[in-house]
Amino acid sequence: MATGRRLIAVAATAVALLLVAPAVAQAEPSISLAGDVTIQKPRLLTVPLEATCDPVGQETAFIVVTVTQGTPQTARYVEGQGDVLTLTCDSAPHTYGVAIPVTFGRGVWRRGEASLTAILSYCFRAEDGTLSCTTQAFIPAGTPIILVRG
Repeated sequence: MATGRRLIAVAATAVALLLVAPAVAQAEPSISLAGDVTIQKPRLLTVPLEATCDPVGQETAFIVVTVTQGTPQTARYVEGQGDVLTLTCDSAPHTYGVAIPVTFGRGVWRRGEASLTAILSYCFRAEDGTLSCTTQAFIPAGTPIILVRG
């Protein structure tokens, strides 16, 4: 009889521990600016971003950032794009410094106004084996930013 009571007590303790054990935290995917956008070299920027992504539901996750400055079809117009292909997806926010080289235009980055867009995407394998990617969070196209010297 004592053995039966011990088994019941152990089982009750195990159930209680399971009920109070913390669940795996899930966070809504997010991306935001995390500081000043700095000019490192005349044709290179660094954009600090904070991103949060979950460890489930994707095979890979990445960030793509585009920055533009000036008026299109003028000599001073520049556009650049950079990415982060390895993210830490653990439902906690992480900061990334995204390098943005000039990828279009003959000009250089200048202090002052510019525009930015950024996307956080997840990719996963479909049942047929194809890789499919979806945007999970973004900073809207044309978001105004200020470039400062690094």
